[in-house]
Amino acid sequence: MARCDTYGRFRLKKEVTVDFVAALLKQELSKHYAESNITITATGIQVKGSLSDFWETAAIDASATVEIRDDELTYRVVGTASLPKWAWVLCVLGFVTGVFFVAFAFVAVEYLICRNRPKQYFDEAFDAVRFEIGALELREQPDEHNKTSTAAEGVTAGTPDVASRIMRLRELLDSEAITQAEFDELKRKIINAAR
Repeated sequence: MARCDTYGRFRLKKEVTVDFVAALLKQELSKHYAESNITITATGIQVKGSLSDFWETAAIDASATVEIRDDELTYRVVGTASLPKWAWVLCVLGFVTGVFFVAFAFVAVEYLICRNRPKQYFDEAFDAVRFEIGALELREQPDEHNKTSTAAEGVTAGTPDVASRIMRLRELLDSEAITQAEFDELKRKIINAAR
């Protein structure tokens, strides 16, 4: 069994609700889990079930708690990832018949490779939420020379072409998620990286 615990907090630049954040999380996590396995709760989101991709074998039981207080969003994910029940059925059948043991061995190796994916997917989902709402990540020791928002950093790394990156930066500037200086610097980085 692998733990998929993660924690983070960031400063909000606009008012959002826990329900809104949970809906964004569900939208992001539904890329990796069946929507029927994702439940929005009063305090966040609950995920129970297997990864939806055939080549990713891990069953998850995790809950993400979201708390918003004083323009600060804090999240905590607590849960585990393990082999799905059907893999254990293959194991038992393999010991009884000898035929399914090879299939179980394949699934077990696949699980060992994928067991940290649920944590990775939760981290990616919260990064997407942070990007979507234009929040600033809180740092223990703020770097005064680089106050670029995490949302804007996502634009420089995650968007496929230069034009769409700059358009997304412009949206962040228009929504006041980043400053004009941050926009100019990130635009320069995007253009230089494309050369």
